[in-house]
Amino acid sequence: MEDKIEDGGSSKIYSIPISSTIFLCPSVNKMVGATEWTRRFAVKAVHDKTCAQRELRFLQSLRAAKFHHYNLLMSYCGFSDVKTDMYYLISEEARPDLEKVLCNTNPSDHGITIKWLRSQLYGLADALARIHEFDPNVQTGYLNDIKPANILVFGDQELTLKFTDWGCAKINQRSLEGSPDSRTTEFGGSPPYGPPECIEGIPTSRPYDIWSLGCMYLEMLVWMVEGKYGFTGFCEARSGDGGYEEFHSGRKVKPSVTRKMGELERKCEWVDVVGVIRDMLRVEAKERLKAAEVKLRLELIEE
Repeated sequence: MEDKIEDGGSSKIYSIPISSTIFLCPSVNKMVGATEWTRRFAVKAVHDKTCAQRELRFLQSLRAAKFHHYNLLMSYCGFSDVKTDMYYLISEEARPDLEKVLCNTNPSDHGITIKWLRSQLYGLADALARIHEFDPNVQTGYLNDIKPANILVFGDQELTLKFTDWGCAKINQRSLEGSPDSRTTEFGGSPPYGPPECIEGIPTSRPYDIWSLGCMYLEMLVWMVEGKYGFTGFCEARSGDGGYEEFHSGRKVKPSVTRKMGELERKCEWVDVVGVIRDMLRVEAKERLKAAEVKLRLELIEE
């Protein structure tokens, strides 16, 4: 029996039980440790052809490169229905997304520790760095829609965060890097997590991801220290700085964001992480850290 998980503007996601008798997938056999099984998968039904084809192209690039990462959603296959003009993507199932966790729960509900949060920040940065430098000599990539709602939470005891939703993602040939084809002004991401250049319509690619990831990192840190009410209070404070939840106001980081980073910096265990976030939230795109630099600095903090 199908169970609807999400109902978005251009897609719907269902949880559907599928058995090995109708879904031949060696990677699932390996994961389950058997050749006969029935398990639930997330089936994403997309009616926006452009978004669906972009997702499929991105997934095809991952599959061709045999790209796997612990913090990236595993997608198994995709297909279309010519009669309904619908596109379907089958992926591993998880619920809820990070946005729901931040809004409705506290770290203590999940036994969250400082070590866990730092490991997840590092893992997400590592996954993004590998996408940004998809093939160091040939291809680069970007996601262009990083936000808590696009991070799925896996596990019951030890939680794992994974990137998902490739409707705005793209893999480029490195020869095109810096050319109009390698960048985008189609800002498909959620406005609160978009960088200042979105307002001005300046083409961007990987720096967009760094800003969005920095915004999400800051929200995760606020939640870790202050819980769900601190998280919602931070969202409300940003809205009070101009009526919108963006982290910037024109060419400036909002005072509520700067103030919150200062509060967190005074808590010794987070001072180095906040320093990384500050350098991710640079107004000038070219001054932001690269994903590999974020990963390295978080790795050094871990040590």
